Amino acid sequence: MFELIRQNKRRSILLAMLMLIFMLLIGYIIGSFLAFTFYYISEPYAFAKDKIINNPSQRYNQNYPPNYSPSHPSERPPLTYEQVMFFTWFYWGPLGAMVAFVIWFIQMLFAYYSGGKILLSISNAIKIEKADHPQLYNIVEEMKIASRLPAMPEIYVIDDPSINAFATGRSPEHSAVAVTRGLLNTMNRDQIQGVIAHEISHITHRDTLYMTMLAVSLGTIILLVVGLREIVGAGIRGSTRYSGRNRKDAGGLIFFLLVVYIFALLLSLIAPFLAQIIYFACSRQREYLADAGAVVFTRNPEGLASALETIANRYQKQPATDVNQIIAPLYIVNPLETRNLDASSVFSTHPPLQRRIQILRNIARTPSLTYEQAWKQVEGKKWEKGAFAPIVPSTTSSTTPITSTLTQSPTTPLQNARLSGNAIMKAQKYTFLNCACGVTLKIPPRYNGKVICPRCKAVHTV
Repeated sequence: MFELIRQNKRRSILLAMLMLIFMLLIGYIIGSFLAFTFYYISEPYAFAKDKIINNPSQRYNQNYPPNYSPSHPSERPPLTYEQVMFFTWFYWGPLGAMVAFVIWFIQMLFAYYSGGKILLSISNAIKIEKADHPQLYNIVEEMKIASRLPAMPEIYVIDDPSINAFATGRSPEHSAVAVTRGLLNTMNRDQIQGVIAHEISHITHRDTLYMTMLAVSLGTIILLVVGLREIVGAGIRGSTRYSGRNRKDAGGLIFFLLVVYIFALLLSLIAPFLAQIIYFACSRQREYLADAGAVVFTRNPEGLASALETIANRYQKQPATDVNQIIAPLYIVNPLETRNLDASSVFSTHPPLQRRIQILRNIARTPSLTYEQAWKQVEGKKWEKGAFAPIVPSTTSSTTPITSTLTQSPTTPLQNARLSGNAIMKAQKYTFLNCACGVTLKIPPRYNGKVICPRCKAVHTV
């Protein structure tokens, strides 16, 4: 399994370098094309077949001093074809690549320091502490110890009835894990542990930073080609006013803008398409890697397998309707790809869910089987279709799940819903008052006044 992890890391690094080189190439092509088109319009002598007839330069005067240079810009000698090619490919092309890199670097700095907070803010996640949800905090703490993370990840709860989770952060020292309220309400402890282990594995392998870099590269490519298209389009619309004032040069200007616009239009269709293929290929490999890490951390593949199955069954019964397309690829299961569990394409951010479950179930059936061996078995043949039957690991196997003695009593779905709801309210600074009759009153923040207990009618002053 560790060899599979190393292979995935090497493959991911190569794909990341390919994405970065592709982004620089797009910048180089844009810079070179703009320069070449400009020179083609402004330097007709360089492209003329008859250099003598078409040369607009002035005749040489022997009375000029040796260091003479024309005082007016229009009197400079025209560029030759070799000079045009040199400036195009060795000056303006590298300059375009440099501009692309600067744009990427600025966005990368912003995403590195603020990307995680922005994603948590977009998903309306609420930060909780140990007192808000002791069981969830205990599970994250277990996986932090098992994965040897240097710092405890921040824990967030998303007030959403769907079942999902994601991780974010720029490094293992600055990371966060977010789970939905529906996940806490529906899953048991082993399933939650499997999901948390998967997300902790993303943090351990620095997937959050890695995918952030790829996403910024993809965004830079789209920004370059779409920005070029919009700027040139605005130039074409404004050239009509210019043509009314100066008809002599209007034809060349409009031709220049039309050629560049067609080029930008084709580039805006092809470049993001190829970049997204690279991005999605990287994302699918990292999901396999996170599943393998979760098996190592929990030693209980059935926990994650049953969790993925629960998520799949929920989305099959209740398809996702209102999903944020920015957050969806970060989830352990992409809600936008749950219509067909065994479908996969070059635009899928996650591997087929049915395939992931079967790999984990194969390990649960045969404890001596490594993730790499199970992965090769499933990759080498067509995976099984149909309903999933939970497989309980053998009690005599060496893959004993990591459990805690702090929270071993089973809980019902109603108790889980109450715990998650209380955790969200505590994180939102609700005040909990315990009445003498046994009722717990939940007071909204910044409320001052009297509260009447609905059971014993006792009056409490807040």
